[in-house]
Amino acid sequence: MQLPEPFESRMQRLLGQDYPAFRAALEQPRALGLRVNPAKLSSEQVQSLPFLEGAVPWSEWGYYYQSDSRPSTHPFFISGGFYLQEPSAMAVAELAAPKPGQWVIDLCAAPGGKTTHLASFMEGQGVLVANEFTQSRVPKLMENVERWGARTTVLNNPLDRIARKWEGLFDVVVLDAPCSGEGMFRKDPEALSEWRESTPERLGRLQQDLIEQAATLTAPEGTLVYSTCTFSLEENEQVIEQFLRKHPEFQLDSAHLHPGFAEGFGLPETARLFPHRLEGEGHFMAKLVRTDGEEGDFSYEEHAKVSKPALKVWEEFRRGHLLGELDGVVTERAGHLYLVREHLPSLSGLKVPAPGIYLGEVRFERFVPAKALAHHLTLKQVSRPLEVGAAEAFKLEFGESVDVNAPDGWHWLHFSGVGLTWGVVKRGKLRPTPLRV
Repeated sequence: MQLPEPFESRMQRLLGQDYPAFRAALEQPRALGLRVNPAKLSSEQVQSLPFLEGAVPWSEWGYYYQSDSRPSTHPFFISGGFYLQEPSAMAVAELAAPKPGQWVIDLCAAPGGKTTHLASFMEGQGVLVANEFTQSRVPKLMENVERWGARTTVLNNPLDRIARKWEGLFDVVVLDAPCSGEGMFRKDPEALSEWRESTPERLGRLQQDLIEQAATLTAPEGTLVYSTCTFSLEENEQVIEQFLRKHPEFQLDSAHLHPGFAEGFGLPETARLFPHRLEGEGHFMAKLVRTDGEEGDFSYEEHAKVSKPALKVWEEFRRGHLLGELDGVVTERAGHLYLVREHLPSLSGLKVPAPGIYLGEVRFERFVPAKALAHHLTLKQVSRPLEVGAAEAFKLEFGESVDVNAPDGWHWLHFSGVGLTWGVVKRGKLRPTPLRV
């Protein structure tokens, strides 16, 4: 791998005698990881995956997989049974470790790896908000959150707008800040080609602004996790040092989840993940606890009521296909129905691509269920399940129809008990629902 000379010089000064081992590690094949969804896969199903190579030691649900395998061709991938994630990146949500019932916000959330990981800790309780301020990255975030099946409010706003509205509300705030990506050079050639000697200093200034907004959102006794996937001091320790000088109400807590994590330079509580010390790419993490301050004032979201015609067709569908009520409030947006938390902070003035689980759309006095609803449900919650094989699962994923021997009407389609989508059968032909988020 050809590295920019200024980058090599910086890393030689940073690592000293460890630099040769670091440089040699970048020439080795990188470790590949996936994280399983504990709400969808049993331990037996996880162990049945043929491509797993062992557990990621700092992640409760993380595994390495074989470099010559293709996990994305397994139906459990398209059903949200697991998420492909770089092993070091799994450490961020593990450090945040929210508890069920807490209010949690992921501020730079796309493509959704950390959001889905946080959701697993929350076990379907509390409030989970995922914000992505780059609009072009929101569709991928929504797709991944949808597959995971967790009830998440997806936003697309600048951080300062959210901070002004929700000051001091969140028990856990995660800021995986935009960075120069030096830790991903082995994984992402584009990050290497875009790197310039001035990039770390320029992005360090941006990160200092972003962590200020993140701190504003953090409740008293709450946790703020700051992370990057880069090596530069300007984007890591220097951001934290400057922040702490301005904010005595925050204190560092240890970010060392594993003996392979190195101490940050001058900040031993922070953690650095180096590819020559562990099986993963480069990362930096800091855990900050707010020890003083007041919780902000806020109002709850006033959920839009569902119109009578829409409510009628939704209830007809629910009674015919679901076993019991869903937990939450059903709200409507111009014929599109969502399942949201009853107690959600007010969303007024914010851009909200998805306030919760997308249930589906009312069309011509009929309800068309969304794929997101299928991913949210379990086998115990549906009355018309229809199991499909691996080949059929991928045909349906790409919008193709398949031949089946099943009664006409809507069915919840699954592979080995894990929801894939909804499909409608008509005269032996099964077609997947057209609705996505």
